[in-house]
Amino acid sequence: MEMLERYELPDGFECREDWVELGTRLRRLMEPIDIANYYRLSREKDAGAYMKPEGGRQSRSRRNRYTQRWLEHAKGKLAGYFLEFCFWAEVEDLRICIHSKIRMKIVMLLLKR
Repeated sequence: MEMLERYELPDGFECREDWVELGTRLRRLMEPIDIANYYRLSREKDAGAYMKPEGGRQSRSRRNRYTQRWLEHAKGKLAGYFLEFCFWAEVEDLRICIHSKIRMKIVMLLLKR
């Protein structure tokens, strides 16, 4: 990513099949870990859901966004077509939503006593 930011990579590197394949492998290995770490540290309270950040803040790492764009560009697909790990982020968001609803019901039951 540092070489990318310093413009040290050759022109058209994001279209080369080997770069796209390596970037996709990296993303498939690292993004589930990034998602788990994001929710483990309760960052969704500050920045919102992993895939739908609030207030313009991007929760996904640049590493994951760039490698996904390379794949989309190489395959000629629309943005967001290859969001494989969106599923895991949605699972975490639903888990948090369910836990908060259960907590609210418990509080309501305790208040009725």
